[in-house]
Amino acid sequence: MRLTYLSDSSFPSRTANSIQVLKMVNAFAANSYSVELISPNYENKSNNISCLAEFYGFSIKANWKTLPIFKIKGSKIWYGFYVAIYLIKRSPEIIYGRCLQSIFFSSLIYRKRCFYELHKLPTNAGFISSFMFKFLLRRSKIVAISEQLRRDLILNYSIEPSNTFVAHDGADEPHKNVDLIPLNKDNFNVGYIGHLYSGKGMEIIFEIAKRCKWAVFHIVGGTESDLQYWKKQTEGLNNMIFYGFVSHRLTYSYQCSFDVLLAPYKKHVSTSRGGNIANWMSPLKIFEYMSTGKPILASNLPVLTEVLKDNYNSLLCDPENIATWIEALGKLRDNQLLKDKLGENAKNDFLASYTWKKRASRITSWVFEK
Repeated sequence: MRLTYLSDSSFPSRTANSIQVLKMVNAFAANSYSVELISPNYENKSNNISCLAEFYGFSIKANWKTLPIFKIKGSKIWYGFYVAIYLIKRSPEIIYGRCLQSIFFSSLIYRKRCFYELHKLPTNAGFISSFMFKFLLRRSKIVAISEQLRRDLILNYSIEPSNTFVAHDGADEPHKNVDLIPLNKDNFNVGYIGHLYSGKGMEIIFEIAKRCKWAVFHIVGGTESDLQYWKKQTEGLNNMIFYGFVSHRLTYSYQCSFDVLLAPYKKHVSTSRGGNIANWMSPLKIFEYMSTGKPILASNLPVLTEVLKDNYNSLLCDPENIATWIEALGKLRDNQLLKDKLGENAKNDFLASYTWKKRASRITSWVFEK
C-alpha cells in the first residue's frame, strides 16, 4: 500500500511539528506502507535523507521529495497546487498530511483518498485559507489530535461526526539501554524539556524554583533569544540549570535522569507558528514523559485530562495557583511509593495506547473503514 504524506514543515528543524511528521512517516512505514514524504524546499536545501537522519538522530523510512515554494504572495497556495499536479503522475493510494493547501488541491482530484490531520482550528485566517478549510472539511476525512478539538470542530463547522477521528500524539517505545546524564543524586532533580515559548511553563517553573530551594530545576531546550531572556530573569537563583538546545536523540536520556518531569502549561500556549493551542493540544512532551516511567507533574487543563489522570498516572495542578505545584512537588519528594505508582501507571498507559506505531495503526484501521 502506497501512502503519500503532505507536510508544510521545514526539514531539518528544531520544531515539534517537524519531529511529529517524521515519526508518523516512520510509523506508517512500520505498518507496512510504502511512504513518500512531500515537503516544501524553503531554502533550496538538498533533499538528502541521510542529512535528516543525522540531524534528528533516527533514520527516515520514506522517500523524501521536496518541491519548490516561491517567495511570492500566496506562495503556499501555489505550492499546494503544484503538489496536486505532481501527484497526478504518482496516483497515490492514500494521501495524508498536515498541509492545508496541498490536501485541499489534492482532494479535488482524489476526494476519497485524502485524510487531513488537524492540530488546531484556524484563527485569523484569510479569506482564501478559510474557504479552503471549510471546503476541505466536506471533501476529506479529518484526524483530530484531541477529543476537545474534534468536539469544537463538529460544533463550529457542523460536519458529520463519522468523518472525524481522534488520535492523540505519541512517542517512541522506551529505549532498552539508556545512558543517563550524570547528575548529583543527592539533589531532588526536576526536569523540563521543550521550548520556552509563552505559556509553555517557564513562568510557572520560575515561581516554583523561587519557593523550592530544596530542588534543582533542569531546563532543556529553548531558542537563543528565549534562553537569554530567562537566564536574565532567573539571575541569582542557584537551583536552576539551563542546557539549551539538545539533539532529539539525547532527550530521552535527560528525561530518564530526572526524579520528576514537569509539563506546566498555562491557559494560553503559543507555538512556533503563533496562536493559542491550549484548548486542543496533544503535546509530544506528555507522551515522551510517560514512556520513561518517571512521575509527571502537569497542568490540570481539560485537554490534558484526556490522557493524564490525577493521582493515577500524574499529579495535576492548577496553572494559576503556584501553591498547588509546591505541595505536589513536596509529595513526590517525600513519597517514593507515590512516585513509583505514578510512573508505572503512566508507562503502562503509554505502551497500551500511545506509541507512534499504535497511533499509525489506529489511524490506518479507520482509513480502511472509510
